Amino acid sequence: MDPEAAFPTIAHKVDVNAYHMAYRDNGSVNARCIFYCYNPPIVGKRITVLAWIADKYARRGKNYIVTQAVSVDPAGRLLDRVITHELTQPAEVGKTGPSQFTDTETARDTLGTSGTVASGRMSLTFATELLRRYFGAEFYNRGGMVELRFLRPVRPGGTVTFSGKVTGIPKVTDGGRVNVEVIATNQKGDVTAVGEGACVVPSSCVPADT
Repeated sequence: MDPEAAFPTIAHKVDVNAYHMAYRDNGSVNARCIFYCYNPPIVGKRITVLAWIADKYARRGKNYIVTQAVSVDPAGRLLDRVITHELTQPAEVGKTGPSQFTDTETARDTLGTSGTVASGRMSLTFATELLRRYFGAEFYNRGGMVELRFLRPVRPGGTVTFSGKVTGIPKVTDGGRVNVEVIATNQKGDVTAVGEGACVVPSSCVPADT
């Protein structure tokens, strides 16, 4: 529903459908998410999303589950890849029920919050938008990435502001890899997410003194 969007980011959410075929999400929370862009999709071409459970691990007494997904077109072109670390391992039965993102009682029972929370992938998409607009779709859609670690929930009625700071431009084979520190803050000034983004740009776009 964004008239300025060149195309949808496919793997951001479609992989969840495959995930829910085997797991019921009993209140898991997105702890970390990484998104890579490789090629823009071609209008009229079918896209296939492959998703799988990549890992399960325990850290500091809490359980995590890692999912990965890739989007490809009929020619085998890799479009994008997403890696998600979910806090609280769900029960491996059935399909998902009411969501903590849309149902107040479910959020209270599963997360202990006073109400619903926003999906971490919403913040990931906002960060992607920030970087794509900065670098331009021509470059970001073929060599951009973003990684976010979620620190605080985003609640209904709140606002989230994303900012970025270039931290370095190391040289790579095709030009320069522009690294950007990304920070999200809410209306109280609290940091809700931190991470980094990057994009490979041609040598002609890299300052001579880097």
